[in-house]
Amino acid sequence: MKKTAVIIMVLSISSFLSAGTASIGSVISYGDLQIDNHPVRTSGTIFDGSVIETGSGAISSADVRLNGNVRLTLHSGSRGTLYSDHLVLFHGEAELDAPPSFRTEVTGLTISSSEPRTSGLISIGRDGVVNVSVQAGGFRVSKDSGLFLAQVSSQKPLALSPAASGEWRVGNGWGEGFDGDHDHCYHDDDDRDCDHHHHHHPSK
Repeated sequence: MKKTAVIIMVLSISSFLSAGTASIGSVISYGDLQIDNHPVRTSGTIFDGSVIETGSGAISSADVRLNGNVRLTLHSGSRGTLYSDHLVLFHGEAELDAPPSFRTEVTGLTISSSEPRTSGLISIGRDGVVNVSVQAGGFRVSKDSGLFLAQVSSQKPLALSPAASGEWRVGNGWGEGFDGDHDHCYHDDDDRDCDHHHHHHPSK
């Protein structure tokens, strides 16, 4: 009886551990790659909450395939935490091909597909500017609070910059910075649109 009880207990523990560590996808590495601070040479398995970090070399990248038909690539110098339904991007850039059920969280923003299938690029600059561009489909950008900020299409890439006042400044993303009348911003504390007070620049 005791032997049977021990076997049942071991099987129960094994089942519990397997259920708690179910794979959510796989990754193929190019150049330097770490998963949860462990070097990965060629390929690896991703679990819910895995931290992926690519090296700084030009060829370093990680091609990720998640259950649910989600594909993404973390390029050189990127770091993020992967879950079954979202990516938390800390720095670098991620190229995504995903359905609306998958989202990306970055510095207080939530970026999700607004079309049945969307592919595009999300990156964080050294100055904290979040750049969002679309190859196909569309992205919806909102604050973590749920306030809608912008719609991104293939004809309208966006750059979003956090201002010291707690606002989000939204530029057109074509490399023109945030100068000009197209620039507008949103308060981060009370969800007020602050489009009525643009950042003015001295006359030239």
